[in-house]
Amino acid sequence: PLSLDELLSDYSLGIGDLTLDLTRIDLAGTSRDVAVHLGVGEAIVIVPANASVEARGEVGVGEVGALGRQQNGLGTSVTAREEGAGGMLRISVKVGIGSATVRRAR
Repeated sequence: PLSLDELLSDYSLGIGDLTLDLTRIDLAGTSRDVAVHLGVGEAIVIVPANASVEARGEVGVGEVGALGRQQNGLGTSVTAREEGAGGMLRISVKVGIGSATVRRAR
């Protein structure tokens, strides 16, 4: 998505790789909740460098990372929060088998 109008609240995929790049969205003065669901594969959410972010990642089997915090194994989750100068993004990523990552733009 390139704007808040294009940003959906939910993204889902059964099998494959799902990358959600939110870096072009101007969040100034607003907050948004975004959920990502993936059955099997790799889910990556890239958040703007200046946004405040609350991130929760969960995997049934695999690896999960949120804003630099990592875990792996069975039924694993990671929660992280970082303040920024921009708006607020609340991100939830759930993957059955595979990996889930929420990271800042580089």
